[in-house]
Amino acid sequence: MALACMYANMDFLEAVFYPSSLLVINRLKSANQGKEGSNMVKNIAAIAVGVLTWWVIFIGGAIVMSQFWPAFKLAIKAFPDTESFNAAMPMQVSMLILFVFCGVVAGWLTVLISKQRIHACYVAGLLMMYIAPNHLYFSWDMFAPWYNWLVVLPVIPLVVGSGRLVKVRSVQ
Repeated sequence: MALACMYANMDFLEAVFYPSSLLVINRLKSANQGKEGSNMVKNIAAIAVGVLTWWVIFIGGAIVMSQFWPAFKLAIKAFPDTESFNAAMPMQVSMLILFVFCGVVAGWLTVLISKQRIHACYVAGLLMMYIAPNHLYFSWDMFAPWYNWLVVLPVIPLVVGSGRLVKVRSVQ
């Protein structure tokens, strides 16, 4: 009896999912050919470039600030030992400005490459997967609470909003 039910369910599942799986297979085949495939690669590359751009600007900005601001360099060097960012208010504000700049450029560049604003949402989501747990859980005690919130909350609006700066043709 159970075996008969299983086979009956298999027929049902096959009837439901087989056409869908064929659709997926045909979509994957067509993605490797022609324009659709190059668009998929371009879109994935745009997302990767957006995330990498955020990191390059963030790390590069911190390095530049530490080169021209000796007190900032000392605060950064002391961070691993003290496990707290004991920096003056101007340093914390400059780091927030750096976060804002990173987000704006990452979203803008992603949409500029992909020509689709939705990809800025993907970049924002990937960045939030790193930033939110770090600042709201793992590093909460290392930074001031206001700083943690001001780093995390603007990520999505900045990245997605900066994608709106790029003129995109609507698909019809």
